[in-house]
Amino acid sequence: MLFLMEYLKAKGIVCKISDYKESDKILTLLTYEKGKIQVIAKGVKKKGAALAHAARLFYCGNFEFICSNNIPILTGASQIQDFFGLTHKMETLYYASHFMNLCSYFIQEEQPSHDLMSLLLNSLYLLMREEADPMLLTSIIQFRIASLEGSAPITDFCVECQKPLDNDCSFCFSIDNDGISCCNDGTCISHAIFKAINHICNADASKIYFFNIPKADLPVLYELSCRYIEKIAGKHFEILDWIKEL
Repeated sequence: MLFLMEYLKAKGIVCKISDYKESDKILTLLTYEKGKIQVIAKGVKKKGAALAHAARLFYCGNFEFICSNNIPILTGASQIQDFFGLTHKMETLYYASHFMNLCSYFIQEEQPSHDLMSLLLNSLYLLMREEADPMLLTSIIQFRIASLEGSAPITDFCVECQKPLDNDCSFCFSIDNDGISCCNDGTCISHAIFKAINHICNADASKIYFFNIPKADLPVLYELSCRYIEKIAGKHFEILDWIKEL
């Protein structure tokens, strides 16, 4: 009998861990090169296991594995970013877990995911460093994912009357019609929120975190992003409920 062995490498992050057999674990990885993959980490429950350091949630690194008969087995891992500071505060942990769940939902198996992975890791880094409000980061990642999935809200013309939008318009955000309305349909929003949504969805990836929004407008932007991403996904992300209870 011929066994085909394939040696693979991927850069990514551990987003889920499941027990497997007596001493093994199954790691779900989100990766740049292979999208979402599951690998067996053999023996990592044993004391002193060589790869135990990689079998942790938020472990971000370069992974090596061997694929035998379509079963990937972890053979090596080297850390490239320490994200374990995300677990030190309950609020940060909840937001980080939501970011991971979002990207895990949209990242497909065996599909390269460079844009989504960069968005995820950059957002986690800023969240851990406390360099931006968690609600703002959540708004950014949610609207940007919608954009990357080809479902960005319409911001260049009214979704009701198709009139081009300009600074003289009054704006509403229509979840039902996937974008901005000047016909008083949906949630009324300020010009700052309109500009923020447009920036998040359309700016270069290196610039999406750099804009200003009045503090009073942030809860509205956040709530719209939550409702919109759930419409795009067709599912409810339960961690958003946990965040509300903090």
